[in-house]
Amino acid sequence: MMVERKRAQPLFHYRQIRLYIGLLLMLAFFCTVSMRTNLGMAMVCMVNATAYSPSITQLNRSLESDSTKSVCPNREAVFGENATALSEAGYKGSLLWSPSMQSALYSATFYGGFITIFFSGYLADRYGPKYMLLLAMLDYIVVTLFTPLLAEFNYYAFFVARVIMGLGEGIMVPAMASVAGIWFPPFERSTMAAIYTSGNQLAGTFGVLISSRLCEVEQLGGWYSIFYIFAILGLFSAGLWFVVSSNSPNTNRWISEDEKAYLNHEMAYLVAKKKIRSKVPWVALFTAPCVLASFLSQFSYNFLQTMMQSYLPTYFKDAIMVDLRSNGLYTALPFFCQLVFKNLLAVLSDRLKKAHLIHPTTACKIFQTIFTFGSAVSLISLALFVDCTKPTLAVVLLALTASCMASSTPGFLTSLLCIAPKYSGTMVSCSMVLGTLANIAAPNIIGGFILKTGSPEEWAVVFYVCAGICIFAGIVFLIFGSSVEQEWAKSSVAPVAEKRVQNVAVEEGCGQLDTVKV
Repeated sequence: MMVERKRAQPLFHYRQIRLYIGLLLMLAFFCTVSMRTNLGMAMVCMVNATAYSPSITQLNRSLESDSTKSVCPNREAVFGENATALSEAGYKGSLLWSPSMQSALYSATFYGGFITIFFSGYLADRYGPKYMLLLAMLDYIVVTLFTPLLAEFNYYAFFVARVIMGLGEGIMVPAMASVAGIWFPPFERSTMAAIYTSGNQLAGTFGVLISSRLCEVEQLGGWYSIFYIFAILGLFSAGLWFVVSSNSPNTNRWISEDEKAYLNHEMAYLVAKKKIRSKVPWVALFTAPCVLASFLSQFSYNFLQTMMQSYLPTYFKDAIMVDLRSNGLYTALPFFCQLVFKNLLAVLSDRLKKAHLIHPTTACKIFQTIFTFGSAVSLISLALFVDCTKPTLAVVLLALTASCMASSTPGFLTSLLCIAPKYSGTMVSCSMVLGTLANIAAPNIIGGFILKTGSPEEWAVVFYVCAGICIFAGIVFLIFGSSVEQEWAKSSVAPVAEKRVQNVAVEEGCGQLDTVKV
């Protein structure tokens, strides 16, 4: 113990290279998620806002009824007889893409990700995570740079480009997990995972705000500039990553000898862990009710997250009818709340576990209930009580939905890692496949079957569907969910080495939280 204390190197110190590695991962996450999701904000500026909307004459006729006029008295002012009012609100697009065509573009990246997700982890281990992550970032950057040209040239060419971007999507998370496993000791991983995955919420907050402002600046090219500026930012991030990072602490040119010795000492357990790996019990894994409950929860989370990231700008334009500047602010606020509550709940969960105030399974079920049923109540309230006269209520309910989603980390994600710590990597990989299927399903269901004109009634159906999926997943998890290590996941060989790895798993919080994208 005395030797470990002498070698201790605090994470939050300006001389610690692993701190900069974590911050660069966060920047990479921010850039790549922004490059993928800024299409949602840009779409309201790219597409002709009246080409596929309900007939203006029909809307004006519906306004003649007292009931409709009392609900949306300003609708005619926003959707005038021509495109002038829409143009003044900031929506000046010219591309003739139907809602179903837009949804296909949202899901295209996930098709690509579904291809590479199966072998990206192996490639990261085989060739090193530094260059796999760099390759994924360059894929995002190139497609983003060519987005304005391809979007104007041909819809199908743009669709193929988005699929190619998705190839990088499937590489990013496993490569980041590999980096975290190499650079961060067990007791630092939860902290660093919360930090670098915050790039996801930062993209939803600041990426959306920046995109909405760039749409309005015609001197910079309007929506064109969204893709150019984020591609340049991504190139800057990739350059920093190439210079600062390495495949291991031992090969890093910037690390101090003290930090290198410290990490070599703290990470020595990995050798023992590799020696006791055994065959994955696939049958037991895929027939365990607690595992299937966690997988279903992953599906529900990704479905809801994809709806939020891709469709909120369209919702605020079509159903709430706000101008472009307000649209960016309203879309960003839910993700900011998710960022704040994600980190607060992570701290609360850790303190509850350390104090032994509650059983781990009970804690997971409580937090998962907040996510599923809390989100469902907010979504149903959106469908029942919100219209274009209540934009503030819409923002509050969406912020509440996003805040409830933050409790998924101490909820089903923790359960996923505790059920079988020895096979946590395999568990997370399988969960990511289910999550990717949800990412594909959400745009196809929402845009392909529900949204035809973007009416408030159609948006109510969207919220009911999302709420129903959350409720079903929540009920299943309450019945079958667990965070106790299962008997089939325990090893009967190498007891000494196994004991060491189990101790590490407890220190990590049951598994590798850094392998999960949240």
